[in-house]
This record gives sequence, C-alpha cells and structure tokens, in this order.
Amino acid sequence: MQIPIGLEEKHEGAVDLLKMKSYYFEGEMGSKVIEKEIPENLKADAEKYHNELIEKIVEQDDTLMTEYLDGKVPSLMF
Repeated sequence: MQIPIGLEEKHEGAVDLLKMKSYYFEGEMGSKVIEKEIPENLKADAEKYHNELIEKIVEQDDTLMTEYLDGKVPSLMF
C-alpha cells in the first residue's frame, strides 16, 4: 500500500504505508531506489492511511484486534 510522491511528469516516488518510509526513483528510468523519510507535506495523509491499514489488518484476527484495542500496535513482518 502506497501513496505517490508527485503526479504524472512530477512523480518522484512513493510512500510505503506499512514501513512508513518514502522511496524515490533516481537514475536511468528510475533504476536506483533511495529510501528516505516521508516528506512533511505527506506525513498527515500517510499517518491517516497507515492507521486505517493497520485497523483493516487487525480486523482479520481476534487476538490482534483485542491487543490493538488494548493499545498495542502489532509489529508487521515483511
């Protein structure tokens, strides 16, 4: 799950909503991927969508849902 950084001809990369990192595509045809922090102008949206995604994930498992409702955020394995 990602949100774009820039659109159309100004597309620079994407924000990974699980890892909460941004990835920029540089070099010839974007062959070099650079990991960076999320740009300030996208942090609020990224946090909102990240939380929605986590909620959708924990809805699938009663144990995770109970822990989440008790304030424990599940660690995500990639």
